[in-house]
Amino acid sequence: MKCPSCEMNTDNAAYCHNCNTDLILYHKVHMMAARLYNKGLEQAQGRCLSGATETLLMCIRLQKNHVDARNLLGLIYWEVGEVGEAIKQWVISVAYQKVDNIANHYLNIIQNQPNQLA
Repeated sequence: MKCPSCEMNTDNAAYCHNCNTDLILYHKVHMMAARLYNKGLEQAQGRCLSGATETLLMCIRLQKNHVDARNLLGLIYWEVGEVGEAIKQWVISVAYQKVDNIANHYLNIIQNQPNQLA
């Protein structure tokens, strides 16, 4: 895990060895975001899309750069017909992680096959 202040690798320590930032609360928030993502994924697999949407939005409020949560939220928006919201989540996701991000694939499909939007 990286320190939010100096971005040095912290190896899940209680404080950053480089800048002495206390990381205990940061770890708790990170773990809560992971739990919310897993719950949202479970809800989406169970086809409770409205519940999954709310859970994933809570995850993103805690950790705005949670790429997997944004990608899944985009898929849910796509499924319910909110294409603009889906594209928005995928674009934000790509901004946080440019390489090895499935959102690039989704955006390419939309660009190369616009008839999919109809």
